[in-house]
Amino acid sequence: MTPYLTRPYLDSVPAGPGIIVAAPGGGSDDAPALQRCIDAAAEARNGGIVFVRGGEYRIGRTLNVWRGVRLIGAGSGRATFTWTGPSAGSGQGRVYLLHFRNFREDPEADADNTTFFSGAFGIDFFVAEGSPGVAAVRFRVAQHSVLRQCGFFAGPDSVAVEAAGHLIEECHFVGGATGVLTGRTSASWPLCLRRCLFEGQTEAAVASARAGVTAEGCVFRAQRRVFAPYPDAPCDVEWLFARGCRFENVSAAVVERDSPVPLETAVTMEESAALDVAVLLRMGAETVGVPAERVYVRSLRHGCHVREGVGQEGAEPLADVRTEADFAPLPKRIVDPLAGGPEVLPSVAGWRDVLGDGARGDGVCDDTAALQAAVDAARVVYLPVGEYRLTQPLRLRAESVLLGLHPGRTQLVLRPGTTAFAEASAPCALLETDTGGACVVRGVGLRTGDHPGAVGVRWRAGPASLCEDLYFHAPFRGRDPARERSGHSLWITDGGAGEFRNIWSADVAAESGLCIEETAGPVRGLMLSIEHHREREVWLRRACNVDLTALQTEENDLSPHTVAVVTEDCSGVRIANGFFYRVRSLDTPPAQAVLVRSGRDLVFDNIHVFSWGPHPFVNALLDEPTGRFVRHRDFVRLRLRAD
Repeated sequence: MTPYLTRPYLDSVPAGPGIIVAAPGGGSDDAPALQRCIDAAAEARNGGIVFVRGGEYRIGRTLNVWRGVRLIGAGSGRATFTWTGPSAGSGQGRVYLLHFRNFREDPEADADNTTFFSGAFGIDFFVAEGSPGVAAVRFRVAQHSVLRQCGFFAGPDSVAVEAAGHLIEECHFVGGATGVLTGRTSASWPLCLRRCLFEGQTEAAVASARAGVTAEGCVFRAQRRVFAPYPDAPCDVEWLFARGCRFENVSAAVVERDSPVPLETAVTMEESAALDVAVLLRMGAETVGVPAERVYVRSLRHGCHVREGVGQEGAEPLADVRTEADFAPLPKRIVDPLAGGPEVLPSVAGWRDVLGDGARGDGVCDDTAALQAAVDAARVVYLPVGEYRLTQPLRLRAESVLLGLHPGRTQLVLRPGTTAFAEASAPCALLETDTGGACVVRGVGLRTGDHPGAVGVRWRAGPASLCEDLYFHAPFRGRDPARERSGHSLWITDGGAGEFRNIWSADVAAESGLCIEETAGPVRGLMLSIEHHREREVWLRRACNVDLTALQTEENDLSPHTVAVVTEDCSGVRIANGFFYRVRSLDTPPAQAVLVRSGRDLVFDNIHVFSWGPHPFVNALLDEPTGRFVRHRDFVRLRLRAD
């Protein structure tokens, strides 16, 4: 067993208003006390935080985690939740140690596509042998819901995570029948597994159907199967994208499906190591073996390949379903995807708390000067739960680290009539980074309101920078031209680069949700949810070296004519496991999801265009210079104008 998780998520409990702290009681059942803490955190709008001190918690009944509540392990040692309750009885379905739900007012309702901001961080879950029908966590959630740095230790009949949604990162799965067991996520968006370790599952590491799994930098060890079909849907499809993974000692197959629908299936695997693996892909009757005991999988692609010469109606067939595999000898020394272990946050003792600099966080008082003073004085600045009103941009230094722990409860806001953000011709950002450097921003929400010149974030930091767990919001309401803005939610420009993870923009007044322009990159996006913007969701202009993986867009009644992605004068752009969705109620179809106006070396892998209603995008992609289009709504690869 590899010791992957050894530290608490936070080394102590940070100060701040409304702190809720749980500690083990030492009795026979800690569930009632923990549930009271969770209930108290759920009383605030968008939920809250329960800091869970290290120690063992005995859990004798299901803990219900309401919408927006985050459980964060903090203090000396790791927090462990050990199931001491009953197993599932015959015909009763599964029993859960932790069940993510929506609102307390409807306590029997499962989490759904409106369950935002929930999560567990730095907590270990133990379900002992002899607990059949028990799962550690039910996690059918939506944006900004995260399982991070959690350990799952299960008996042979148990499941670690059932009905997974959104993001599971830096988690360790040990034993059990299945690590992750899930059908389609609650809103049909992708599920991302990032830098997770799976060891010793007897059935499969991941059993899924139509979950849109992205596995980035994961290790799978001592498995029968890694990616297997959901037991109730053995012939269903999966949209799988795996990159930078390591597969060790897999006895049956890395990827297995019985007889999926060929035109919908899309499987991509690349830049991965296979050690003691006999079969890489078993898709119905088709099998792709591994040519040696140790091989490097440059690429494996199974599904609908679209040729570069996308064509007009009536042209010859533009795509065919096939499998391509490219192997190479594995170097004697290969990089471990999990090298260095999970990310360690800075010690809480070194955080500069903005409340100590005079910030109020009440949404009324002007906190601009206090926040700027904290940023100018310290490298690591902490924003406790609150609404921090700005009247001028907050400018981060090249090495600044700005930390929040809940983007639904820790927000930078504009009140109506803030003059610095009033002119559409002079875009002004709530948050600006310096040029270059290794700036870090995480766990913060931004509300621009009705300001024509407002931009959420103007990002000019360098390749070593990180932007994570950010939420851009404007109220959902009918279109009002007086409230529309020409700016963007996240604006990466002037050579801006870095890594962007777990970002959600649903700002209906903004022209674009994500604009990347005037940069040579690299820009790496993972698990981006960009929805409901006025003209386009993602706008790429004069940008190079851009990789957006697990990108999801959605159009509703407020964005019926919006294009998912527009590229102009770009090169070296890749979109992988992209999901471009339109809601059921829309009654007219726009022409295309992706509009290529110009550019070269543009790659689209595992693209999915869909709607529950009758009007998805008509075309997946239009290449405007040639007038050619792609009508296939699920395909595994298209490369335009390769160098």
